[in-house]
Amino acid sequence: MASTYLVFVPGIMGSELFVPGPSPRFVWADDLRTLIHTLLFEPWILEGHRYLEVGDVLSGPLGYQDLLSFLAQNNFHTKSNFLPFGYDWRQPTSTNATQLVSKLADILRSSSDEINFTLLGHSMGCLIIRAAVLFPGAPVQAIQKIIEIAPPHRGAAKAFRQLNQVPDLHPIVCLIRKRFPHLAQRIDDAFSVVTRSLPGLWDLLPPEDERILEEIATGSLTAALGWKGWTAAGDVSGEVTKDRYELYARIFANGWPVVIDSALVVGTGLSTECGFLYSGNPPFTVNFTKPKTTDDGDGTVLSSSAEWLISAHPTRRCPPVIQEHHALTRNTTVLNWVLSEIP
Repeated sequence: MASTYLVFVPGIMGSELFVPGPSPRFVWADDLRTLIHTLLFEPWILEGHRYLEVGDVLSGPLGYQDLLSFLAQNNFHTKSNFLPFGYDWRQPTSTNATQLVSKLADILRSSSDEINFTLLGHSMGCLIIRAAVLFPGAPVQAIQKIIEIAPPHRGAAKAFRQLNQVPDLHPIVCLIRKRFPHLAQRIDDAFSVVTRSLPGLWDLLPPEDERILEEIATGSLTAALGWKGWTAAGDVSGEVTKDRYELYARIFANGWPVVIDSALVVGTGLSTECGFLYSGNPPFTVNFTKPKTTDDGDGTVLSSSAEWLISAHPTRRCPPVIQEHHALTRNTTVLNWVLSEIP
């Protein structure tokens, strides 16, 4: 009889990063002092082209403490039947998907028992799981279940906000800004420049058929990648090309390569930032203060993520939970739901 092996893939900024060496130096960790030091004194070290190694999934109060503790209490233990998959969240979805496939293959090779994987993802982790399943050579025959918490399969409005210098991408950054208001502008300026160098963040832009921008003068709707400001902004290196999320677009175009049982949960009852007013004339300013809103969504994931997934897979189970995007992983209802969905 096959045994269940649970793999958790966290969201963006949910894994440790460190500078390798005889004494590894962490630059992103579940430690407020480390994060403050990085954001204030060496934010450049997080630039996407700089080599950093990956540590563990953040398991403390700034990360996934509640989720990981809950799973441990229910007999999911690291190196036994559970893998928290840490990854370099600065890099493209395709890169991390390849590494996830390699890790699954390693587990299968090292086990003398038959294994059925359950892949659990949160936020960007859901994109990595989906890309991994589409990856040639992925052990799809060993994947029994996919569980998704707040999957941004139709993009994240906050990615567009962050790439346009509104630094609210992650609660960790927001927490530091609020705790040190006199340093907020310094953090904003540094972090906004750094995030533009992260391919993983560009992967989170809504696809071209998701119109999130409304031109102030004409009322016409435009996709995030169609925004004229990309080519005009002096701090953007060249035009934003479709190549940056070619795989992401392919994720939307293709269904699952095999029939894999799956379930998802999204936040509901809160406003979703699904539309922004912008000027059709240079400098193409975006009005982030008055987004159009809908009655469902979790403030990060576009509400149509759930609609699209449900329409593509009508048998998917999608319980609504009134909760913010990151807080979903701490919600008791969600935690118990996750446990009930694991085969």
